[in-house]
Amino acid sequence: METISRQEFIDMVAAKSNNRYPKIDLYYIIRDAFWCLEDILRDGNRFEVKGILGIYPEYIEERQYNNFNKGKATVPPHYKPVIKPYSRLKRACEELTEERLGEGLNEAEEDFDYSEEE
Repeated sequence: METISRQEFIDMVAAKSNNRYPKIDLYYIIRDAFWCLEDILRDGNRFEVKGILGIYPEYIEERQYNNFNKGKATVPPHYKPVIKPYSRLKRACEELTEERLGEGLNEAEEDFDYSEEE
């Protein structure tokens, strides 16, 4: 398993679109999309792509825990982002095997049926 960098992701999107769009345009589109996602969460809203994933802020109550030999510590109430994978992402992970783990995403996507897209 490897971590895909932003540039590698942009290259993947460019390849998926048969290099129809300049990579610099894809960079700004992806960057701005993530900025919009930040605004959605900041406003307390939910972002959902049907069949793929949902992202929403979840409220975490105040809690106390033992800080080893330093006594009790309190974590104030706060929100955290929750990413909930839906059927397509779950299916992609189910298809992941040890042999395919090193092959990368492009090979794993070759078997995927895009006819279900809405």
